[in-house]
Amino acid sequence: MVVLDETLDAIRMTPPGPGMEEQASSMSHGPLPMKDEKVPRPPNPFILYRQHHHPLLKEAHPEMHNNEICKYLKLAYDDLADWLNSCDPR
Repeated sequence: MVVLDETLDAIRMTPPGPGMEEQASSMSHGPLPMKDEKVPRPPNPFILYRQHHHPLLKEAHPEMHNNEICKYLKLAYDDLADWLNSCDPR
């Protein structure tokens, strides 16, 4: 049986006991509160890089398969990241 415990602002589940089916059917609490929606994680820098460059590379080389494009973009991104790290004055 599902019970809304307003003192804890929580939903509790209890196993049904004898005669609980009749009692549960006579109880009407209305709709149960919905859980908060999960906020998606933001995309990481490589995902943003790939989203921008993938269509450009696909347009320039339509014969390339997606797997090849992803491998190429990974190498290009790694080179870019290495270059940016070498420019960092810290």
